[in-house]
Amino acid sequence: MKKTKSIFCICLIFVLLISMTVPCFAEKSNYSFLLDCGFSETFLNSLTDDMLARMCHTIGEDTVVSVKKSCDYIYKSNNTSSSRISIMLKEEIFKLEMEHAIICKKDTNIITGVIVGVGWEWFDSEPVVQKIDTVAINWDGSVFDYSPDTFFLQELYRFTHSPEDWVIGSEYTVPAEVTQGGLGFYTTLFADTPTHSVSNKGACLFLLDPKSTIYDNGENNNESISVNTNYVHNANVFVPKINLDVSGESVGIEEVLISEHASASEIIEYSK
Repeated sequence: MKKTKSIFCICLIFVLLISMTVPCFAEKSNYSFLLDCGFSETFLNSLTDDMLARMCHTIGEDTVVSVKKSCDYIYKSNNTSSSRISIMLKEEIFKLEMEHAIICKKDTNIITGVIVGVGWEWFDSEPVVQKIDTVAINWDGSVFDYSPDTFFLQELYRFTHSPEDWVIGSEYTVPAEVTQGGLGFYTTLFADTPTHSVSNKGACLFLLDPKSTIYDNGENNNESISVNTNYVHNANVFVPKINLDVSGESVGIEEVLISEHASASEIIEYSK
């Protein structure tokens, strides 16, 4: 019995000595990790824990070398025929924002991918017509390919009067349309209830893969492409949803008599 106790004591002391020599690290949260990468607090605060986790998983063990953010509000009108009505969304009722992160191999400046994040939000129970809207994103397909199985979309809503928490309405992992240099999807707006007004927002994330070896040389980058996002709101109460087209910056505006839209662009800089 004494021998057993002695062995136990020796083992216990050995374990304690090892534990004293090994530092204890607190696990960094996904939010803190992405914040350190350079993503803005405004953008990260608009995402759910699931979206933050997917962003970290997409980055993996590579190093994010630069994160850029477009202006919150970049709106422009499209040329439409006189029989059609296209209205720019007002920043007082709607926000569209983009951020992208260039990912490089560790200890190199070889670009392995570009994370593109797009978020949107309707303020104060807007809009009046709440049906199905369209979002199209396009880029130079000769430089980047969409990386399969990296798309993730979340649609959220909340009651403007108690409770205030955002609720996940829908999630998608496959875009509605993918072409060479573009993708598009529909987003559902959750309508007002008889007793509560409803606010809507959403966000999507996907990865672009370089088609050839390109580099991030910081201020010495000599090439660039734009990534364009166009959000079109269906403001026609008689039309269930707008046809989706990702071939250009406009998205099916000709298909409805009334539409509202916002556009944003990001510039990805690189070197060959």
